[in-house]
Amino acid sequence: MAKKNQKSTPPVESAPAASPTSRTYTSRSSEQVFKPDNTYIKKDLKRIGILAGSIFAALIILYFVLPYISPLYAH
Repeated sequence: MAKKNQKSTPPVESAPAASPTSRTYTSRSSEQVFKPDNTYIKKDLKRIGILAGSIFAALIILYFVLPYISPLYAH
């Protein structure tokens, strides 16, 4: 059996741990903050509300109007 050739790897140096007092703070203006654009959602919800309200109003109007119209069509 042949011996495996073991390469010597240099030890990996880890970065020194930062102490709690040596933290660097950045201002919020320099950070890139994720702000999703939800304007299309608001427009869609408004459209859905208007459609639902108008259909509901039409149902209420038909509830009161149909009893007067239906005897005209009954033969």
